This record gives sequence, C-alpha cells and structure tokens, in this order.
Amino acid sequence: MPIVPVNKIVTVSPTLSEQLMQLHIELEGNNSIGRNIKFRGPVNLGPEVMALRLQIDSYSYIARSSRASTSTIGSYCCIAHNVEMGMGRHLFHHPSISQSFFKNRFFMRFSGEIEDRDPDLDALGGDVNEVRIGNDVWIGAHVKFPKDVTVGHGAVIGTGTIITKDVPPYAVVVSGGGTRFTKNCQVPFFRRNNQRPA
Repeated sequence: MPIVPVNKIVTVSPTLSEQLMQLHIELEGNNSIGRNIKFRGPVNLGPEVMALRLQIDSYSYIARSSRASTSTIGSYCCIAHNVEMGMGRHLFHHPSISQSFFKNRFFMRFSGEIEDRDPDLDALGGDVNEVRIGNDVWIGAHVKFPKDVTVGHGAVIGTGTIITKDVPPYAVVVSGGGTRFTKNCQVPFFRRNNQRPA
C-alpha cells in the first residue's frame, strides 16, 4: 500500500488532492488528513472526512463528516456519514480526568512541556482506541466506536449504533433500547467465502 507521510493534521489543498487522485484516492473536499495514511486505491473520502493513522483498502468509501482515526478498513466497505472510529481514551483512575496532567498538547504553551508518554495509556495501546473493519462491511450513519473492536467480514451495523464489543462476521447489529446482534445476513456464496465478484 502507498504511504502518504503527514506529520500533522492538514486540510488537503486542491494540489495535494489532485496528486492523491493520481494514486487513486479521491477526496471530495475540505478533508483533513494526518499521521500517515495507508491505502490501496481506488478509495473515496467524502467531504469533511478526517483521516488520521488510517489504513483503508480498495473500493471502500467513507461518507461525509466522518472521522476515522487509528483504524483499519478492509476492501468493499461502505461507511455512511457522521461515523466516528477511533475515539480518544480517558483514564478515570488518575488524580484528575483532565489530560493537562499527563498529555499536555492542549496547554503546553501555558504550562510547559509534560512528558507525552503515559504508562497507563501505553498499556492500553495509546490515547485513541483501535477499530479494525473486515471486508465488505456496511456501517450506517452516526455509528460510534468508543472501544477497541473488530468488525468481521460482511457485517452490517445499523444507524446510530454504539459498538463496544467485537462484531462477528456477517452479523447484523442494530440499536434501539440497547445494542443487540440479530441473526446473520443471508449472503451470496462469494461473500461467505470472502471472494471478490468476477
């Protein structure tokens, strides 16, 4: 996969957007990217999408106003608008919930630099949770992933669902008075066997 190195979050200029289009990643406008993106094109990121530490495979798209951070997305995935993948972690057992005591990026100019490596966050894998999406997954609008989770191949996640545990392959997950798994999707043979259509 090509790697696009970006050291900080940047709003993508028309020039950079055109360069990325030649690599088969289409940005639809006012996108922000940062901290290394890996992709195998073609890929589409809708308007206002923010992508940080993202790996995304071919023929997948993320619709408008979504955020994908510290996430891996397989091929042929459909991700609707206003989805949040890779949300920040907060540690409740510290003397204060405020990040200013252990991850000082918001207030460094006022209080001076504080070591950015918190051992408790390191033990959890970093300050942002990790989301792993399989191939051929459909994620509805306004879905949130506040924990480390894996979504299996072929799964469908309904609009407005909050995913806090792993989703089995081909499961249908809906929300309404609590998240619940329904029966598995009826899928064609090539999807069940993780094959691409001819």
